[in-house]
Amino acid sequence: MFSINGQTHSSCEPRNVESQGMGHNRFMTPTINSGESEYCNSDLASHDNNSDLHSHPKSKSTNWVSGTLFLHASCQKNGKCATCREQLTSNMLGRPKYHYCRYTGALHCDSCHQLEMAVIPHRVLQDLDCRPAKVCKAAKRYLDQMFDIPCISISMFNSDVIQKNRMLKDLSISLKQLEYMSKYVEICSNRERLEQTIGDLKRLLTLRGLLSLHDIVEVLLNDLGQRISKLCDIVGKHIIECGNCKSSAHQCSICKSTELLFEFQKTTFVCKCGEMCHHKCSELHRSQCSRTKKRLMFSTNPQSFYKPE
Repeated sequence: MFSINGQTHSSCEPRNVESQGMGHNRFMTPTINSGESEYCNSDLASHDNNSDLHSHPKSKSTNWVSGTLFLHASCQKNGKCATCREQLTSNMLGRPKYHYCRYTGALHCDSCHQLEMAVIPHRVLQDLDCRPAKVCKAAKRYLDQMFDIPCISISMFNSDVIQKNRMLKDLSISLKQLEYMSKYVEICSNRERLEQTIGDLKRLLTLRGLLSLHDIVEVLLNDLGQRISKLCDIVGKHIIECGNCKSSAHQCSICKSTELLFEFQKTTFVCKCGEMCHHKCSELHRSQCSRTKKRLMFSTNPQSFYKPE
């Protein structure tokens, strides 16, 4: 609760401000992996020298998706702008001279919030909502900077959303295939010729499953998902037919067939022990795999793995 012009307001339900979808903290957003954090620890001082939004310490666990990087709860309790910390006021007619930011989940004065629009990351990941919403000036600049940076993995999506959305399920499969394919392409002497064929999507072969927010929006609203699926077909065909790539292929560890196996093929089973076989041979492999046996024994009788002193 805070007071503006002698009137009491709630920091989580600002007066005369749209309330639908408010409060980003109600979303449980996954934390970005340490390997991706280098893209997310941007110094906001370069955006606004008069803003306290950049005072948040840099951290490898910084979660830019939910907007917690910007939030100053102490400011809201005192009725102050979450950006410049000036007192929030109303005009002579009692109308607020401040606005609610859909990204930070906080109130900002009309100097720091000029009703600019941006796509909200946590809305996209949790609800597949790609509609731009009103954000403060500092958030707008920050989100624009992050929009094309690949720092989102498919695991950051709400798992229920992925299961219900065919495009995301196909995207998840395609990204996994590209991860396997990248190992072959990296050492292929014909790599440059292949990259000329696939054009701008060649970046996906080096990103290890990471996408930008812009990519996600393009998958959900346009045809990027289909283009990525087609990319998998082109690269997969190259690997299977290329003499250099075929030299790194595998043989079924069970039937010892002369057929070459690649991790990205749907007919290939990849065990956690590193061995590969046909899917039709996978049951026999599981019965012989020492690692699988140990895991099964531990799940049924964990005490057998502890030696008495």
